[in-house]
Amino acid sequence: MNFGRIVVLILSCSLLLTGCWDRRELQDTVFVAAIGVDYKDGQYLVSSQLINFSNVAKRGTGKNAGESTWIGTASGSNPFVAFQNLNQMTSQQQLYLGQVTALVLTSRALEQDVGDILEALYRYRELRYTVWLFGTEEPITPLFGSDALLGLSPELTVIHNPRPAAAKVARTRPVSVRQFLKAYREPGETAFIPSLSLHNNWETKEKPMPVAYIDGLYAFYQKKYKKKFLLSDVEGIRWMNKPSDEVLLQVNGQQFQVTCMVRSSHRSVKWTYAKGQLQYILDLKIKASMEMGNGQFSKEELRAAVDKTIRNEIMETFQLGRKSNTDLLNLGKEMFKYDLRQWREIYHSPNVKPALKVNLHLFLENSGTYKAG
Repeated sequence: MNFGRIVVLILSCSLLLTGCWDRRELQDTVFVAAIGVDYKDGQYLVSSQLINFSNVAKRGTGKNAGESTWIGTASGSNPFVAFQNLNQMTSQQQLYLGQVTALVLTSRALEQDVGDILEALYRYRELRYTVWLFGTEEPITPLFGSDALLGLSPELTVIHNPRPAAAKVARTRPVSVRQFLKAYREPGETAFIPSLSLHNNWETKEKPMPVAYIDGLYAFYQKKYKKKFLLSDVEGIRWMNKPSDEVLLQVNGQQFQVTCMVRSSHRSVKWTYAKGQLQYILDLKIKASMEMGNGQFSKEELRAAVDKTIRNEIMETFQLGRKSNTDLLNLGKEMFKYDLRQWREIYHSPNVKPALKVNLHLFLENSGTYKAG
């Protein structure tokens, strides 16, 4: 009898308990969209970008929308401590990193140990390795405060959605933290981080509107920071990628100008090494078509001009990398993968200066609606 009363009492008490007594309400959680890391005076500065989607939605209604982005910054001896300090500044609301889509490191932070910075941040288990990784010479606050065109969501900017912008420039591809660490930890590979900058080419009636864009690449080799290269100086990198999108190529002849569209490309890298002389041999097969043209030219002249343009881009990028002791074309990556013994021999011979030979096989599919003379 007493046992039955105890069971009834326990069941009655259980009715007073909620099903999710330890749950966290959404209104008590702040979702971080992007993280920025700077380094100044021996301290790391960590910034968080928050997006107010309710204000973004109001912009299309003509109502007073208010600010759509909020940016907070705190400092610490390392990024982990800095973010902890920032978290404490949000009072009772918890900063949640599971929805972060971008991580931006300033050039001052990149000059420190990038591996240590990422290790400190990824002590927060909810932060994903699929977030986009960028570098910048701009201050973090105005970069995170840049808006998308037409008052659209800030998540449509290049910071959070870089694929469309990268497809247009074709010289670089978006890099996630996972992809960067894979190349960063590979002894024979040059790792790249896209660089962000701001321009004021767009404006509203009230004021200019700063817009973020990709302007260059930060290069790393053997886990060491090399330098930043502008995209206009490393045109040849796009021929070493495996483009899934079309590449626009501007060709300037002696008496004509032509715009070509590269439909597909395939490359292979070989090498010869004898008596301290290293030569890479790049075989490149390209299919392209002409879209527009000005002036009179023959098909042979067009082919020669396209061939010369592509060769110049590759060789200029190679020479720039050679001067800065940086393998911008990642030619040594193939040797590291397939002939480790020879790669080690060359790597430990600092006096070896590589040369490059380009074998270009160009196929012009058609000339669009324009007929060459």
